[in-house]
Parts: sequence; structure tokens; C-alpha cells
Amino acid sequence: MEQESNVEALSAKIVEIGKKYYPSEVIFPLGFLIPELERRSLEAHIEMKQWVFETMKKIGVPLVHLFRVYDQIFSSRLAPWGTDAARFHLLVVLFFIIYRAIEETPQA
Repeated sequence: MEQESNVEALSAKIVEIGKKYYPSEVIFPLGFLIPELERRSLEAHIEMKQWVFETMKKIGVPLVHLFRVYDQIFSSRLAPWGTDAARFHLLVVLFFIIYRAIEETPQA
């Protein structure tokens, strides 16, 4: 329960900052922030695996941009992303991104 409230508080602060500074890659560099937040999530065993993705979505980061960043992390296999647990973590997040993209696609 405490972990969940800590994640919610951190997410709210990131959204506040992100809405102010995104899309500046100098001040709000997604290519650094997302892997770093995901690494810390993995190390802390955060159960809500999609919280970083959901946070970035609240800021207004397009799904296609999020997919590219996560795909780069997954493809890199750099530490800690080479382990099975870490790769599974990223696959779960990629699933949420793809699922959200399907949900948001207008139906004909």
C-alpha cells in the first residue's frame, strides 16, 4: 500500500514537471528518464509495471514515441535489460502500449 502511494506521488510530480517541460529533450529527456524510471521500478519490484508509461501518457507523450523508446530499451539488452525478469517487465509495458493504441484507434 505504501509503495503504491509513493508511486502515485512520484507520478504526480513527474506529470507536473512533464506538462511544463515536455517536449524539450534538453530539460525533459525521455530517452534518459524512461529507462531510468523503469530500471528503478524493476529494482524496487514495483507491482504496477505500467506506471511509467501511464505517467508519460498523462503528460501527452504520443504512444508511437513511447513505443519507440521502449523498443530501443528492449532491443539494447544493456544492463539490466538482458535478464529474463527485466525483459518480461519491458514486454508487459510494451503490451500495455500496444493495447492502448488499439483502444484509441477509431473503429470503422
